[in-house]
Amino acid sequence: MECDVVVIGGGHHGLITANYLLRCGMSVVVVERRHEVGGAADTEELIPGFRLNLHAFFVGHSAWPWYWDLELYKFGLFTINPPVSTSTIFSDQKCFVIYSNNLEKTLKSVEKLSKEDVKRWERFYRENYPLIDPGLITLEDYSVPIPHDERMELLEKSELGQRYISFITRSPVEWVRETFEDPRIHTALIVDWAGGSGWHDMPDLRGRNFKVFYARQKTRAMVRGGTHQLAHALFKAFHFSGGFVIQGIGVKRIVIENGEAKGVELEDGTKIMAKKAVVSAIDPWQTFLKLIDPDHLDSDLIKKIEKLRPSKRSVLFQLYLALNEAPNYKAADFNKDVNRTLALWIGYDSVEDLEKNWRDNERGIPPGMPGSEAQPGFEIAHPTVHDPTQAPPGKHTAFAWQFAPYELKDGGAEKWREIEEEYGRICLERWREYAPNLTENNIIALNTYTPLGCEEKLINMKGGDWGILDPTPDQCFDKRPIEELSQYRTPIKRLYITGAATHPGGALHGCAGYNTAKVVAEDLGVKPWWNPPELRKLYIGLKNGFEYQKQLMKVMRCFNPPVSF
Repeated sequence: MECDVVVIGGGHHGLITANYLLRCGMSVVVVERRHEVGGAADTEELIPGFRLNLHAFFVGHSAWPWYWDLELYKFGLFTINPPVSTSTIFSDQKCFVIYSNNLEKTLKSVEKLSKEDVKRWERFYRENYPLIDPGLITLEDYSVPIPHDERMELLEKSELGQRYISFITRSPVEWVRETFEDPRIHTALIVDWAGGSGWHDMPDLRGRNFKVFYARQKTRAMVRGGTHQLAHALFKAFHFSGGFVIQGIGVKRIVIENGEAKGVELEDGTKIMAKKAVVSAIDPWQTFLKLIDPDHLDSDLIKKIEKLRPSKRSVLFQLYLALNEAPNYKAADFNKDVNRTLALWIGYDSVEDLEKNWRDNERGIPPGMPGSEAQPGFEIAHPTVHDPTQAPPGKHTAFAWQFAPYELKDGGAEKWREIEEEYGRICLERWREYAPNLTENNIIALNTYTPLGCEEKLINMKGGDWGILDPTPDQCFDKRPIEELSQYRTPIKRLYITGAATHPGGALHGCAGYNTAKVVAEDLGVKPWWNPPELRKLYIGLKNGFEYQKQLMKVMRCFNPPVSF
């Protein structure tokens, strides 16, 4: 079998790259190991009639350029952007609520906790508004990263760029304590940062923390019908345009001849030869240590790949509920909107509570289990409050994500098989402290999902890490996954990489797939038919308002949010 491009892995990044290259006039084949494409864009009926989103749920950017470019609205993909973005409930049953695209309501929520912080919040938001909507922090993700030193030099040339630098070079903990007074606001922002980036106490994550802060106010959304609808739409768009997907069989090796990638050999011996390029949308360990003969790689590159680290802070124990009625929180007496928030945090009254949770995880003890220092604390969502199609009429789903260790102190990862049910009950009891209507009569069924189960199902998620790689400065932006691979190119000619292990990292945003398509097209002498941002011009434009707006307008049509219901 022969084609122009072979894509290894049918996750959403691989499908996005495949769709763009297909529309460049190339013949493209996608090979997916599992029986179903989509990777972490996974929705299943483990409980009959109830759609459970087992991995990705929250949409990091609802402003997807590839949504409009690939016309995915024609294939049934829509998002929902609820008016209540994020809430944090404290043990006294008071809460802090952040509203989507509604500064006035958010300020009223701030005022209920701290009148002193109202002006502080408003000032920071208005001063930095030019960086969002969509702005620099979004377009950086949808661009091939440039060298860090050059980036800093360009940002230094404008006042707005200098302000951006001052933020991204400090840790979130340092920033919130300097910016706001009330410890509850510190806590609400920091736990959300921890869930979005994995790191709340580390500076210089190349802007990742800044993006988390604004995503909660501007673009946080969910997929109508379940996260897998995103994969379905990409799959259907690909087939409609003439692409071909092979499912249910893995790649045995990447065929390399004379230093060039020529295609792939499947596990059954079938060869698919690629006349122009091979794109790997799976993790670097599989790509370089399993699929490529080491004779084709420099020994230093192999050593760097072997040293790559998954994160221990992006690992979750997950509890899913099928319910007769949605959770009703005690904190609704303080602010009724907590019952219709998209993302809800409970169990953390202070930054120290979160840090106790991390310490438990580092010791291999799930919070709340014997020997732990912390109580469980969750990020929670109630999909059917916003999208009734994900459950039978009148019924509901809800889930809670608890940070958890992959390797348990006594028994390692395999120990999860023994304690999974017990720990699910511990987490449920903690949830009931905030939502007492989660009674046995209300719960139709309960399903748990461990870090071990996550790794076994999606082998890209080594150690259960949904982000694939720790987003630390040495594995971020122009260093992700390593400097030699940060442009989506590899030392092997015609071999490219994409996916969550590349810039800008894990989450349901499609940025890496979008960026890789641009790199491959340009290397093959094909001018992109879409309008990718020009990052250097964008940085320079920060000094010139007209030029900045010109760059934004170049892609503005693509950055309108997907149609929502």
